[in-house]
Amino acid sequence: MSATTAYQNRLKAIRLQTSRAVAAEWDLLDDYHQEAAEPFARKVTPIVAAGQMMAARTTNAYVSRLARIQPVRLTPAMVTGRGARNVDPLEEYRRPFGEVWSALGAGVPLDVAADRGRNRLNVLAVADVWLASRAATAVIDQASAKITGWVRVADAGACDLCSAADGMPMTQAADLAGHPGCGCTSEPTFAQTPDSAPADESAIAVHENDETGPVLYQAGQSFAHA
Repeated sequence: MSATTAYQNRLKAIRLQTSRAVAAEWDLLDDYHQEAAEPFARKVTPIVAAGQMMAARTTNAYVSRLARIQPVRLTPAMVTGRGARNVDPLEEYRRPFGEVWSALGAGVPLDVAADRGRNRLNVLAVADVWLASRAATAVIDQASAKITGWVRVADAGACDLCSAADGMPMTQAADLAGHPGCGCTSEPTFAQTPDSAPADESAIAVHENDETGPVLYQAGQSFAHA
């Protein structure tokens, strides 16, 4: 197994572990009233932050080994909360309740509405752990003159969109574009690294999101900020 495959598998396990932990907290809720939203957010944001730190440290070890550089110092402020996603985590983790309220307002049964809120929670947690790994590479990028660029690497079982973007070169680590459920990572490149290109550049587009940064889209797909 290559170092990159092992790294991607470890990140996938961290994302799954984090999403299961926050989902377990959701399943303990007695109701979905407005008064429950902030206490819930305060309970799960440390869980997500712990997953983010694990992902960031894993990334730090992986990149430093590939680049043969010393690991950089990563603080929680760099890779958790607003360091990974440009929003207050307490606001972000109230959003699953909004999903429930919207569904109930549309006449959806409570159990189905609760499942929709749970799904939204999982999407947020998984994305935040992925964003933390990208944030870590961005910090490493700024700290190392040896690294001259980055290349996108699709993970095993990647979707068609990520498969098309596989091999995309990036000037900065922060340019790695994600999407919900993305498992792609980036490898550092150096002065002697051969040039690379996306597997199918005509199939992909990248748009900037105010909250999550670069987002990978299908070419021609309508884009709106989340």
